[in-house]
Amino acid sequence: FFCTFYPEFNRIYGNKLKGVKRLTVKVGQKNEYFLSCQSAQGLQTFLQDALRLIKQVYIIKGGSTQTRSRIVRYIGLSLMDKGYDIDIVRGVINPDNLEGIIIPGLSLALICGEKYYELPFKSSDAKLKLINLDQFRDDEKYLIYKSKIKDIIEQVNVNLELVQEEIRKARLVYLDYCSQGLEMEERQVLYITEKLLKTLFTSEEGKMNHRFAQGITGCGIIDFYPKILEGIIKRHYLNGIKYLNSSGILKLIAREAVIRGLTVDVYHNCLDISIVELLILPEVKLAIGGKDFTGDFQRLINYKKIEKKIEPVNIKNINLSEAIKLLSEVDKLNEEISILFHEILDFAQIEKVEACLLSEIISKL
Repeated sequence: FFCTFYPEFNRIYGNKLKGVKRLTVKVGQKNEYFLSCQSAQGLQTFLQDALRLIKQVYIIKGGSTQTRSRIVRYIGLSLMDKGYDIDIVRGVINPDNLEGIIIPGLSLALICGEKYYELPFKSSDAKLKLINLDQFRDDEKYLIYKSKIKDIIEQVNVNLELVQEEIRKARLVYLDYCSQGLEMEERQVLYITEKLLKTLFTSEEGKMNHRFAQGITGCGIIDFYPKILEGIIKRHYLNGIKYLNSSGILKLIAREAVIRGLTVDVYHNCLDISIVELLILPEVKLAIGGKDFTGDFQRLINYKKIEKKIEPVNIKNINLSEAIKLLSEVDKLNEEISILFHEILDFAQIEKVEACLLSEIISKL
């Protein structure tokens, strides 16, 4: 009926509706990545780097991984609904269990204080607030399950040591791939850097953000590169040269870009965090990688002697099945702990914490 009536309606009321502002609701965008990874050197994290400019940090400790993640996710979704863009920091064991969220527009972060590593925190002028969920536990029930929880955590630590050994072996295979291709001379590196950045200057101070776009988890190898590269128009890769060499070039480009006042998102390899594999300069919609990540990167180097095809460097081509299996077992062990904490924690109080925390944040907007 409306379809047949609409032309007549538009004829009568169309002019009257011109200029009337339509009600629109802005929903925030999300950016997903890892700040930590299980590497050959054990658990590595860029969390303290990500928090260096944040003015308000909430650290949620105690309880289980799932409970902490639930609170962080609730706050994040609520702030997205209010139009704020958020960075979702995925967990290193199970990416569905968040390590935290960062809201750049509010200079605010919520971080889950994991129990198996010490939370790094260096921001000198940030306001830090600790929320300890253990204050809502039933101590009598906790004593019943305490010994079992301790045993599970010990098994988790054993599995993570085995994961580190598997990743250490995988790293050696990966470095063989990285050694293929040509070395570049320093003058060539400087030429490429200048060619890319010669027109890029701003009056503001630049900054560098260190992250991981791939992670080895109990759910397999998780890859955020395709999502991260959405909206990046100019995509280039350093074709034909050694991956380790290209990492050095990317570090130089990142440093020069920051000096010129640009923001640079630096993505490290999760097997060896010393290897930088992609830079994104969001202000100019530019990506520079050590390889073609999405099949549409443009070659940056056009020398005939490097036309030889080299083996693609991709951690998905390396056998990490045993590491993934062990991490999956860790995730199941964490699930067992979560089930026990469902018996121990007062979840009515947890819901109050969520509501009060959101109210406190909104009151500062």
